[in-house]
Amino acid sequence: MASVVNRPNGHKWIQFAGVDGKRQTLRLGKVSRQHAMDVRERIERLLAARLMQLPVDADTARWVAGLPPKLTQRIAKFDLIEGLLIVTVETLVKDFAASLSVAPSTRQNIAVILENLTTFFGPHHNLRRIDPTDAKLLRKWMLEHGGQNAAPLARTTVSRRLRRARQIFKHAVDRGWLDRNPLAELRGWDETNREKDFFVSREIITAILGEVTNLEMRAIIALARFGGLRCPSEVIRLKWADVNWDRQTLTVMAPKTSTVRFVPLFPELEEALSPLWTQAKEWEPRLIVDHQISGSGLKGK
Repeated sequence: MASVVNRPNGHKWIQFAGVDGKRQTLRLGKVSRQHAMDVRERIERLLAARLMQLPVDADTARWVAGLPPKLTQRIAKFDLIEGLLIVTVETLVKDFAASLSVAPSTRQNIAVILENLTTFFGPHHNLRRIDPTDAKLLRKWMLEHGGQNAAPLARTTVSRRLRRARQIFKHAVDRGWLDRNPLAELRGWDETNREKDFFVSREIITAILGEVTNLEMRAIIALARFGGLRCPSEVIRLKWADVNWDRQTLTVMAPKTSTVRFVPLFPELEEALSPLWTQAKEWEPRLIVDHQISGSGLKGK
């Protein structure tokens, strides 16, 4: 049995016979008697589980997970919480990253969010100490410092990152590391930034094509504007076998969703693709050969 010992100036000790049978003292400092009694009860549960080699009950495990670091270190010295899982932000980040089965571009986007979580909370922060108030502070921090080199972020970007962050913390719930998702009720803003909407008219695209002489680049522009293909991910994957000249259709594989759709071979597309087909090498299956580059590289063209 553990007991509460009153010390001068309102200080409290918890004394108990440890795992080795020797008397141990846990100094709590200046706390209320009720708080000391609660700690005493938890110590008794931990000691009983340790002596009987039984799992600690869930309530006590949650209590240990929520302790301040200094008190955790003091209790750990008595060999009472060895083996109890205290999951940190770093553990969650690594485990979630390892569980992903997504495209490289999606993995890269998620990596930015994982870095945000690690930077804001700290890698060794106990997951169980994160509550809805911390979630709101995370949203505020993202707005002000979540970008590269601590730059501010737009609300739409923060909303997308928070949506992903909720998924990451749901992973912790699914793993049994959390009882609830502290970000579950956190809401962002509309993820569509209408201020960036811009309609590329036929006049604009005609003027652009009038300045472009490279056949591949003309095809890329036409496929994006008139075919509605994602550029570059869908454009650079096209093969000549995807072009059905007889049926006037284009078969498009969407790498983002792993789906196939058929795009009409509009006159504007046929006009852009025909010259490319005429000069294509017989052994080359790809439409786009000289522009197999990333989105940022393609913009530079």
